[in-house]
Amino acid sequence: MKLRGHLLAAALAASTAGCSPAIRHSVVLTTAPHPPYRGAVAVGVTREPADGIPLALVQVYSWRKSSIEDLVPEMQRVAAGLGADFVKIDRVRTHFEEHDESRTSSYECGTEKEPKTCTETRTDTVHEATTQLLGRAFRIGR
Repeated sequence: MKLRGHLLAAALAASTAGCSPAIRHSVVLTTAPHPPYRGAVAVGVTREPADGIPLALVQVYSWRKSSIEDLVPEMQRVAAGLGADFVKIDRVRTHFEEHDESRTSSYECGTEKEPKTCTETRTDTVHEATTQLLGRAFRIGR
């Protein structure tokens, strides 16, 4: 029960701490909270550290700003905040969703004698990418 409280507190703190509106993250702690790590967080994609202590599952994702180059530093920042000095990226995924976006614009359409403002509403189908990195944060303690 105590770990569950730590989980919620860490998830809330991590999800609201200084990230861009286009990039979000979520965290599930796998151990009691650690103090933040202040050094550079190493990133691995092929294997996890043999002597690492797993601290959390970390997910970082973005809409419209789908560059992995933008997401990896955010994953490192989140992991460091959890006390990790290594993060292993287990999955990279991009999926596309289609939705309609409407916008309204106004323009002058009358004459000089009879000024008039016309309004036009336009609906476009937009394809939006969501890119997700899913990984695990570790403390190696080099």
